[in-house]
Amino acid sequence: MDLFIHILGDHNSTNTPYIYKMEPQHQLQLQQQQQLLHGLLQTLLRNKVLRKVVLQHVHQIHVVLMKAASLPLTRIMRGDMFEKERCLSTMLRYGRSDLFIKYFDFYVLARPGKDIPLSLGHLIRRAIKANQINAVGMLFKLHRDNYYNNNNDGKYDNNAVFNVVFKQIHRVVQRDHLEMFELLLSEMDNNHMYKPLCESIKGQITIGSLYAQCRSFKMLQTLHSQRYRFNIDSGKEIAINIQLVKTLKCDQLPDLFKVLTTGGSTSRFNYSFLTHDILVQHHNDYTLLDRFFNLHSASTLARSLETNLLLAPRRGGDNTNEDLYTFTQSSAGQLPVVQRYRQHLPIDFVCLAAATFGDIGLAQWATSRKEAPILGIHVAEALRRGFIDVALHLLDNCKAHEAGPRCIWTLNGPINESILTMELLRTLASYNNIKIYTGILFSPTITIEMIEFISGSNNFCNFNARYPNLLKVPEIMMVKDITVFKQLIQRCINDPTLFKFEELVANAVVRARHDVLAMISEFGNLIRIDLGVLNMLETKEQVLYVLSSGLLAQPTATTSSLSIENIVRKFNDVSLVRDIQREFGPVVTFSVVALDEAVRRGNLELVRFLNENLREGHSCSSLALENAAINGHLEVLREDT
Repeated sequence: MDLFIHILGDHNSTNTPYIYKMEPQHQLQLQQQQQLLHGLLQTLLRNKVLRKVVLQHVHQIHVVLMKAASLPLTRIMRGDMFEKERCLSTMLRYGRSDLFIKYFDFYVLARPGKDIPLSLGHLIRRAIKANQINAVGMLFKLHRDNYYNNNNDGKYDNNAVFNVVFKQIHRVVQRDHLEMFELLLSEMDNNHMYKPLCESIKGQITIGSLYAQCRSFKMLQTLHSQRYRFNIDSGKEIAINIQLVKTLKCDQLPDLFKVLTTGGSTSRFNYSFLTHDILVQHHNDYTLLDRFFNLHSASTLARSLETNLLLAPRRGGDNTNEDLYTFTQSSAGQLPVVQRYRQHLPIDFVCLAAATFGDIGLAQWATSRKEAPILGIHVAEALRRGFIDVALHLLDNCKAHEAGPRCIWTLNGPINESILTMELLRTLASYNNIKIYTGILFSPTITIEMIEFISGSNNFCNFNARYPNLLKVPEIMMVKDITVFKQLIQRCINDPTLFKFEELVANAVVRARHDVLAMISEFGNLIRIDLGVLNMLETKEQVLYVLSSGLLAQPTATTSSLSIENIVRKFNDVSLVRDIQREFGPVVTFSVVALDEAVRRGNLELVRFLNENLREGHSCSSLALENAAINGHLEVLREDT
């Protein structure tokens, strides 16, 4: 508040020389305006949303000024600065509970009475966040002994401090501050002022949400013993935090199962997630896995790994996809784990491991269980890796029920070049439990005859796989036979449907298929490549390659689809824009959008070049100038203002 008053002017100050130079009526008018502004400012700062926006803008200005002055953005507090400022909140923020305790008694004793100008709730919140046990204990004692509150009106309101304590429980559990958690619970028990409030506010925190945040087994045990304090998640299963599973030890498993199986309705834990995470995180620890499966009924584990684990990978606490499906395919070292614990895994995981590593014995064991996989991708995986024996075994023997129909297998990926033959395609087409999609057409060694055979098969399900559509897909670059491209292009040229080749050229450049580009150039004027292909490229080198390749046709103002703003946004390179303008000047137009992007990115040379080529009277937007200021591009601001 003092900062804003200093900027705007304090209406109560008598040291402002400008006031005394004015006429009395003007002086009164100015004071009234300042009072109004001061009131508006106070109203704004009391609004949480508006205050957050204002402080964000102040922070952005601070960052720009610090960058311009080449000063570090992180504040480093020296010991003498603490002694000089004597700010209790800052001491807690930097973890200096020793100084906080040293100066706190002096600060309180110097202001006796109930009108102490400090926010006790704020200090407790700050101390809990910083995990300062001694400071929190001292503040709790002060609260019990003196009944201070975090309001500055002198009235006692115990709810305010209690709400601060209660709302910090989630943070304490999430950060695994066990000692602080025990201190908070102890205060709720020992402080008689809190007892009537516990029941009324109990429903605001559910035990399931706390269980899900436990990052250590010790915290889980402590929380489970105190579960009666919190609301029960009726009808919801509780998932164990993956960070807890990562740190789990073998000797903790018996106690873990005691936690999972005691407490009645308050302990409905999700065993499928737990089993899934233990298999992924401890796949190298056979001792732990053996003990886990001995403690938990093996007959129910395979069924407890639910369908959602197959369809959607679970996101771990470290923001990485950690799912049993990916784990099964990760490396050959995982195959022994699947073989050892196959009776505990769903049939999909076993089939996938067999298809991934070509284990025909594992595939035979899986099909002997007479269980239907949920996902029909395992045959395609075996064909992609070249294990034709596993693929055919699954096609012949994997059924939904003993007397039911076979599974429907999906083929939507390339077939390994070591096994792809016309004979194999005819064999696959003979099965009535298989569906073939476009992905198989991108097999590396496929031929035009194979493409025609697959497209005409009754098993082929993608009716949009016309030749022009195939050439637009980036995966077509996996095909090695250059004659396939030549014949597909020839058919597209002869096709009455209008087909543009820019996507084909862009994909060939990105994948470095120079043989495809050379073949395209052989068609000469039959293939017209527009400047719009530059918008599809990923690097400056790729753009320069296309500009010098001779593939581009001379465009006109009506046919060019080049977007200079996209070039500026992607590459931020003035030499590249100059080259394009020099080569195709008459059809290249520069827009204010391109200038805005150059200003935002802080490219001074590019800003000057675009300013020279823009129509007279055009300038960048105020939003672009604001973004340049936020990003610290002061030299661009001087140029454009």
